[in-house]
Amino acid sequence: MLLAELRETRIAAIADVVTALRAIPEQIKPEIITRCTPGLMSREMRLRAGEVVASKVHLSEHQFVIAAGTCYVASDTESVRLEAGHVGITTPGTRRIIAAATDVVWVTFHATDMTDPDQFEASVTTDCDALPEVPDA
Repeated sequence: MLLAELRETRIAAIADVVTALRAIPEQIKPEIITRCTPGLMSREMRLRAGEVVASKVHLSEHQFVIAAGTCYVASDTESVRLEAGHVGITTPGTRRIIAAATDVVWVTFHATDMTDPDQFEASVTTDCDALPEVPDA
């Protein structure tokens, strides 16, 4: 199977999970804590053990840290187990399904001068279900 075909299969599977999550009457709304300092915004998401969420599609590159807990994460490129202490980079076009094995604290860091969390989120994510094309490797 070509890398592009595998990625398309994973994207379709993520879309199926997103559709299923949207159909649940009591959708999970994780707590988001936003902190701003000059030139930097952090967004802290707290999930309880057993919760499953789908991210929006990210439009910008940024760093993230798993500050507490263990979770299983699926994206268009990989499925991994992440635990406290993990530091990663989100690239544009990333959408993830996150399943919390324990209580999880996931923190993202963004270079920005914005201070309004809603305005910021609208500028760096989209609800669009289509992910950008990636050439075959």
